[in-house]
Amino acid sequence: MAYALLVKVDGTSWDGAFGLHLPAPVVPTWPDVVTGFLVLTIPQLPLSLANSVLGTRQVLADLFPERRVGVRRISLTYSLMNLVSPFFGGIPTCHGAGGSPATMRSGPAPGARS
Repeated sequence: MAYALLVKVDGTSWDGAFGLHLPAPVVPTWPDVVTGFLVLTIPQLPLSLANSVLGTRQVLADLFPERRVGVRRISLTYSLMNLVSPFFGGIPTCHGAGGSPATMRSGPAPGARS
């Protein structure tokens, strides 16, 4: 930060930098869609399938054996999230198997909160 403030940032960079800025809906162009597919979607597929879908299903099965949450349901919410997110400036995201146990109580101390 010090380097950026001393060397790279000039006075005009601060214009509009502070304040509340809500995301604006954006309609991606076809070149944006193709680039996003090649650069973001294809490399994300193996990680998404292993961690976000299969890993999450296994964690939920281990922690809540009485509730059956299937791969199809997890995949559907994951897919919907990634179809809506780009219209608000987002990038592909995932549930992640670490999210479920991290937000639950473990023993006397509460787990992490998002």
